Amino acid sequence: MFLWEKKVFDYVNNEQIFQKIKLYVDLVLEQNKNFNLTGFDEEKIWIDGIYQSIVLLDKFIDYKNKNKIHLLDIGAGAGFPSIPFFIFSNNKIANLTIYEPIKKRCIFLNLVKEKLNLENLNIVNKRIEDSSSENEFDYIVARAVMPLNMLIEVSYRCGKNNSNYIFLKSKDVFKEIENSQWIIKQFLIDDLMITNVELEDDREHNIVTYSKKNQIPKNFPRKWSEIKKGKN
Repeated sequence: MFLWEKKVFDYVNNEQIFQKIKLYVDLVLEQNKNFNLTGFDEEKIWIDGIYQSIVLLDKFIDYKNKNKIHLLDIGAGAGFPSIPFFIFSNNKIANLTIYEPIKKRCIFLNLVKEKLNLENLNIVNKRIEDSSSENEFDYIVARAVMPLNMLIEVSYRCGKNNSNYIFLKSKDVFKEIENSQWIIKQFLIDDLMITNVELEDDREHNIVTYSKKNQIPKNFPRKWSEIKKGKN
């Protein structure tokens, strides 16, 4: 057993849930050559894919003491970070929706849904900016999908009032925050925070969080071609 596999086992503290996670890892490894899911080897999957996903989301998502939540993951690829956390939550989340633009990865995610019997998992083969979803989700998460300024603009409308946004970012997070000031002001976001979380792996893990307190302004989100250009 890999060191980080053992850490997952200890953190989960439930044999049945751990075996389900292990089956998920086996599926990623088995199908990676067919679907080009990740560049991680098995050990890397356990630390970067599984352990990080579970521990980081467990710190920021309140799924134990409230009504069941609706969770959206933007561009999950092989399923990180939402699927490991979804399995870990042990049916305490009402449903998980994943927007994934690459069709073959959606095929893989539906295979995971079938093999792990994840009934409340909804895979949508669509880019978030093409979604018509509004005021639907309690939590919205993303990892390594697009720069923060773009991510805020394309996803803000999807959250319910008082919904929470949780984006896993690298050491470049402060530059991304700087480049996001215009859109932050447009949406009147006043509680954006950066939290650095230590995970015993000697790397920097920055989590950007904020909540939705206002409806999206008129004329937003802009067309994707405009969003890519940045501020008007």
